[in-house]
Amino acid sequence: MIVFNVEEIFQDIDISETKFKKLIKEDYEEMFSEDEIPVIINYLENNPDLMNLGIMLMFVNGIRDGEVVGLKHNDFEGNTFKIRRTETRFKNENGE
Repeated sequence: MIVFNVEEIFQDIDISETKFKKLIKEDYEEMFSEDEIPVIINYLENNPDLMNLGIMLMFVNGIRDGEVVGLKHNDFEGNTFKIRRTETRFKNENGE
């Protein structure tokens, strides 16, 4: 049998402010300005290839790049799709 105390487990968890700090970016720190987004979306619509369609999904639906590359044909049904997997990038201590 395994015996454990739930309260002890929660007491050992680090829930300090730094672990759950919200990061709020200023307008000048954003990746794209409000004026650039329509230009980019227009380009993506007029040049539909696999990469541009993936980028369009990210702009329109707000999904992450790891979720886009994890999509498979059977995730799409009609005009909807399901996020079932994601890919993550891992760097070792050498930065590789």
